[in-house]
Amino acid sequence: MPDFDVLDALLVRVEAEAYATECHGFVCGQICATGTADETLWEDFLNIQGDDDNLARTCFEEVRHLASETLAQMHSAEFGLQLLLPDDEVSMALRAEALGNWCHGFLNGYGVSETPNPAGNSEQCNEVLEDFSQICRLGIDGEDAGDEHSLMELIEYVRMGAILIFEESLPAFGQPEVLH
Repeated sequence: MPDFDVLDALLVRVEAEAYATECHGFVCGQICATGTADETLWEDFLNIQGDDDNLARTCFEEVRHLASETLAQMHSAEFGLQLLLPDDEVSMALRAEALGNWCHGFLNGYGVSETPNPAGNSEQCNEVLEDFSQICRLGIDGEDAGDEHSLMELIEYVRMGAILIFEESLPAFGQPEVLH
């Protein structure tokens, strides 16, 4: 998995419209909706404004690596998905905001991707998506982040919610379920 600080700094340098957390959420949302990360969609989402083509290529390569690693983690039998968030040394308010941004990215990636599941989502998956929408608002005021333990539980809920959505979609992708 790419280093959070490295990817975040790179996205700032290329003047992307999203930071590392939101970018990772977007890629995860795409993977959960379609089983893959569509490069055209995440490039559009990043909306790079900088003029340095070499730096932009480096950035895209890092995001390709992120997408590949994320897909491998989703297929892991050990619930291997790790959210790309700031380190624990960062203030709780900033980590809460980053989690909200991750959820915002996820909902965007999930929403712009064509879901191959004709039956739609289960009630449980729809509830997780609604919870992600609520968590997006968490980052607006870090005072609402609560204590460290609560934030860690929320991060774990988001992580497992993404895995749940992905695993529910696997049959629609024509892939067997991941056995845990």
